[in-house]
Amino acid sequence: MRILTLLLSVVLSFGGVYAQKVYRPIKNSLKAKNGKDALASVQKLLTDSVCASDPKLYLFGIEAYQLMNDVENEKLYLKKNVDTTAFFSSTLGIFEYALKCDSVECRLQQLEGEKIRYRKQNTDLLRSYSNNLKVAANYYYKKKNFAEAARYYDIILKTNSRLKNAKAKGVFTEEEVNLSAFRHLYSSYQAGNDKDVSRYKDMALQDSTQRCLIYEVLAQSAAHQKDTVKYMEYLYTGISKYPRHAFFFTNIADYYAHYGDYKRISALADTLLLADSTNVVFWEGKCVALINLKKHHEAIAAAEKCLQQDSTLLSSYFYIGASYCNLAGEVVLPTNINSATYREAYNRRKDYYKKAQPYLEYFRQHAEEQKKFWAPLLYKVYLNLNLGAKFEEIDRLLKE
Repeated sequence: MRILTLLLSVVLSFGGVYAQKVYRPIKNSLKAKNGKDALASVQKLLTDSVCASDPKLYLFGIEAYQLMNDVENEKLYLKKNVDTTAFFSSTLGIFEYALKCDSVECRLQQLEGEKIRYRKQNTDLLRSYSNNLKVAANYYYKKKNFAEAARYYDIILKTNSRLKNAKAKGVFTEEEVNLSAFRHLYSSYQAGNDKDVSRYKDMALQDSTQRCLIYEVLAQSAAHQKDTVKYMEYLYTGISKYPRHAFFFTNIADYYAHYGDYKRISALADTLLLADSTNVVFWEGKCVALINLKKHHEAIAAAEKCLQQDSTLLSSYFYIGASYCNLAGEVVLPTNINSATYREAYNRRKDYYKKAQPYLEYFRQHAEEQKKFWAPLLYKVYLNLNLGAKFEEIDRLLKE
């Protein structure tokens, strides 16, 4: 036991002497008010296993960033040109090193039972810089520099989480934290960092004014990551809470359409229409599903419902015209052209094409550029109605 005590004493003594030696350049730079040189010396020691486990190293880092921050702050006070990036990054650095210091102290407490000595003083310090950190985060967010904005909101949230876990008094209000969580989620998505999008989603969802958009972003992010389970989970959660928001229904419909499951699309539209019978998006989704299910009369009725709500909805004119053409195509002509059943079938098919004509011509008139949709159908209409001049024009267009 006596030998062990002596060895421990030697180690501690060596550690103290070693620290004094390696920290001397840092202390000299800090004394000379040279924050950049001090920080460079601190960063070199981060790879030193002894120094990296010493909370004091991170206190030096905080002090170095404070000096750098003071330089820009003084420019601001003297109404000189401020290096905004340097000002904001030094503020960020103060928070980062305070968090690193706390992490090291927590580890020493767990491994060696040491007391946490610097948390209170660091928290008080962070509180004095908290407004500048919020300003920085919001600055990058408004400038649409989403990658940088996400970094700053991340530090706000990490600071909040660390203090909350330590049951210490926070630096930011609950409202500020929730807003930061939403903006971190949105910024990560806009910056293309999908793996970070959902990091604070539970916190972000506390902001009730943004929940609809949050579920939309989460769904899109999951789609980018090809996580189909999460994608559909977010879409169905979104549609259950915001059934009138078209994004969720249209994306669910697109997913099922990809697999040819039009019955499910139609059933979902019916459920949603019970709550909102005038929603054009639901009627249109139902119409497309019915066309693919070959329920053309019902599809026409659904498209007419769309036009009752919005007479300018061009797609509905196309769906009605296409449905009548499909009905015409399903009419089977008997082999005996002299029979009454042949004449009845022929007239019925001709009648369907006549009904299709005005809708398809209206669609063509207002969507000339979508020739691939209206031209083949008008070709059938003009051919079967024996409209020579119009048929020749469409025939020429299709050959171009």
